[in-house]
Amino acid sequence: MEKINLKDLQKWTKAEKISGEDTRFIDSISTDTRTITRGQFFIPLKGQNFDGHHYIQQAVSRGACGFVYERGFPVPDLDPGPIIFQSRDNLSFLQRLAFHYIRRIKLVVVGITGSVGKTTTKDMLVSVLKRKHKVCYTPKNYNNEIGVPKAVLDIGKDTKYFVAELAMRKKGQIRQLAEMIDVDIAVITAIGESHLEFFNNISEIALAKAEIASFPGKKKGVLFLNHDSPWADFIKQRVNCRIIGFGTNNSLDYNFIGQQPDVYGKYSFIFCKKDSRIAHVRLNIAGAHNMVNGCAAAAVSDWLGIDPEDISRGLENAAVEENRMAVFEKDAMIIINDCYNASPISVASALDTLQHIAHAKSARSVAILSDMLELGQNAAKMHCQVGMDAKQKNIDCLLAFGTLAKHICKGFGAEKSVYFEDKQQMVKHIKGYLKKGDVVLLKGSRANKMEEIIKQI
Repeated sequence: MEKINLKDLQKWTKAEKISGEDTRFIDSISTDTRTITRGQFFIPLKGQNFDGHHYIQQAVSRGACGFVYERGFPVPDLDPGPIIFQSRDNLSFLQRLAFHYIRRIKLVVVGITGSVGKTTTKDMLVSVLKRKHKVCYTPKNYNNEIGVPKAVLDIGKDTKYFVAELAMRKKGQIRQLAEMIDVDIAVITAIGESHLEFFNNISEIALAKAEIASFPGKKKGVLFLNHDSPWADFIKQRVNCRIIGFGTNNSLDYNFIGQQPDVYGKYSFIFCKKDSRIAHVRLNIAGAHNMVNGCAAAAVSDWLGIDPEDISRGLENAAVEENRMAVFEKDAMIIINDCYNASPISVASALDTLQHIAHAKSARSVAILSDMLELGQNAAKMHCQVGMDAKQKNIDCLLAFGTLAKHICKGFGAEKSVYFEDKQQMVKHIKGYLKKGDVVLLKGSRANKMEEIIKQI
């Protein structure tokens, strides 16, 4: 990141400077002593099971140039030299630092949110933009109140675009993150049941996601909205921002014409601006739903003036985060690794891909599923619906584990499904159950770590 002198640091964060001359500066921050490097400024954070303050001495011994601590915490005795600040709250310190830092840099900020598809859309857009421009973005799961400001503070000189994935678990979080990073262009991928445990209904989720449009609306920015989502009209009526529509309808600002997938479920599509064909794209990631994500990334890219050739090549070579619709062969079986997370919408899409590949290969389709978490009081019903959906799609057999996953088996039917209370019990069964030639889907919420099963197949 660019240098920040201590005078600006104090002004931006409203923290009290304990030591350090105004002429000194910081040019890198860390919140984790396990990865801290010499010269970084340490910001200890607190969580449910840890308190970073206990590692201040370790950070300094590893070469940290200084640190900030919260009022009330006893600071260890240190030799003179470190930059030291005292704050009321270190998370607020980090967020205020990011808020002011990003406004010091002239760049375009793209914020992406949605119940599903936001990470893949982010990865696709970054792949396009970085072909000709310097791009910074939120890596991995840096999409919350800690990860986003940390990503902001990685923005360096000459960066033209910052692309941020914004996640939430309650009302107001998207608004806070969007304001922090000063969003110019907002994207809403889709609305679904993810995190329904923290809301009364899906309409509240839609409203919370729509918070991202507040800041582009104030600065003549735009909201790219997925019109294939049944919640598009609901959002349109409740935001004060210019809206650019994308989806399958050819009357939209940006749309696409899907083409037949290959045997591994990877689709090609023609990207259009209204009725004009802009580019032909062959996706390197499986799933029909990824055409919508690709269209979103292409739409933002075209809006920013990116050349159609770069749009095509960028989308085709996008490196998406691991455990997302990765299709590969292992021990004469085809594995669909979509283990990163799970919701009713994403499981339905993954089952479509399983069905397609198994049909194309004339193979047995096996769905290995686990709990979908944070769905609220109707979670059992939604799990049952997943099982019914799998049965309707003629999936040959289904294995499931977890407290809620028993309802998936109930919806699918006991004849071709097997339920396990825990993962290890399932793994023992799998080894003798799967056959050469099977097409196997693994899908579940992040806490279940379904990818561990792949190593044992």
